Amino acid sequence: MKPPLVPGLSCVARHTRALVPTVPSPRRHDLGTNRQQSGPRLCARPKPAPRRSRRAAATPALSHAPPEGPFFGPHDKVPRALTDLRCGGTAAGPRSSSMTANPTLPVTPSGRAELRQPVLGLPDPGERVPGVAWPTVALYLGTLGLFGLEMAGLLAWDWSRWVTVPMGAAVTFLMFSVLHESIHHAASSRSWLNAVLGHASMPFVVAWATYPLVKFIHIEHHRNTNEPKAIDPDGWTHEGPAWQFPFRWATLDLWYVWFYATHLTSRPRRELMLTATVATAVLSSFGALVATGHGMTLVWAYLVPQRLGVVILAWWFDYLPHHGLTTTQREDKYRATRIRVGGEGLLTPLFVYQNYHLVHHLHPSVPFYSYVRAWRRNEEAYLDRNAAISTWFGRSLTASEYRTWRRLTDPLAGAAAGETRATFYPLRV
Repeated sequence: MKPPLVPGLSCVARHTRALVPTVPSPRRHDLGTNRQQSGPRLCARPKPAPRRSRRAAATPALSHAPPEGPFFGPHDKVPRALTDLRCGGTAAGPRSSSMTANPTLPVTPSGRAELRQPVLGLPDPGERVPGVAWPTVALYLGTLGLFGLEMAGLLAWDWSRWVTVPMGAAVTFLMFSVLHESIHHAASSRSWLNAVLGHASMPFVVAWATYPLVKFIHIEHHRNTNEPKAIDPDGWTHEGPAWQFPFRWATLDLWYVWFYATHLTSRPRRELMLTATVATAVLSSFGALVATGHGMTLVWAYLVPQRLGVVILAWWFDYLPHHGLTTTQREDKYRATRIRVGGEGLLTPLFVYQNYHLVHHLHPSVPFYSYVRAWRRNEEAYLDRNAAISTWFGRSLTASEYRTWRRLTDPLAGAAAGETRATFYPLRV
């Protein structure tokens, strides 16, 4: 007499003519961390997902959302683990089959795949790094001309210090903007041109420091945004009581030197030799000027304007985008940096677009003059991720409050935002 067939095991009975007891065992998905208990194994093993070609798995260009990381650009070498991207489709239309078929992603009752960790997704900024970012080059040349005018006014035309000192402070701040673009390879798609602009702008920011030194420190800030100052060097600008802030801003470059000194053992020897050579040469030159009776010229031509410029860049570049935000970059990149809206006709050129600093932290290689376009292109996507927003007077706005404010202040906001929602790229970590 044949044993009765158990539903679901007919193929086993047909081949063995007897039931073989099976013990369910835990199995793990190939592409995720969620564990599922599987039932008895059937005869027909599921076919593995087809492997994609090298071309399909290649890292997308900047206009197709670079892999997540605080400083990956379109021309940086990306670790292999971060190049296996899956397109999440658009929120306006159906998700791609690769998204909905992935068993590691929970599915909502409506049948749409839902990202378990939305902070890992980056929208398409829609901006490429040009061969030469001519606005950045123009900013450098214009600031160089401003410095020449300052020196002529101070040394030849006997202009008032109330005129030349603000001019020198503006030179420091604007040259730092050029330096900042070079650090993130946003000034050009050619690495050598970024390096040239970085080295050429450095003396106007901090003469006794070097481009590699500032680059290392700034990348550490992007890696560790809002961590303690021993990890995030820019934490120096917004830690401690409020009365200390102006003094902290005025000594930001000195803090950078101390921070760098604590990492000497990890820095390349060539970089250390360059830094030591430049610092020795510049400080010796300053000493020679003082010894020859030109000390006051040095004070008013460089030291006082440069110190005021450091205060401004620490205030606008570091303090305003990050103060009061306790979320770190690793926890939620959308809440670690803010944008500042309102009065944009004044703030945007005055801050050199850094009132949209969140866009820079999300897409570091996007040129500064494209921040507003990138924000408007993906505005709804950023708001869906609860991006940190405040008014130009410092009042925090929720996503719904921002939408209301934008409708009231910008009648063309609907047309500028675009017809489709942004594409997000979940990253396998």
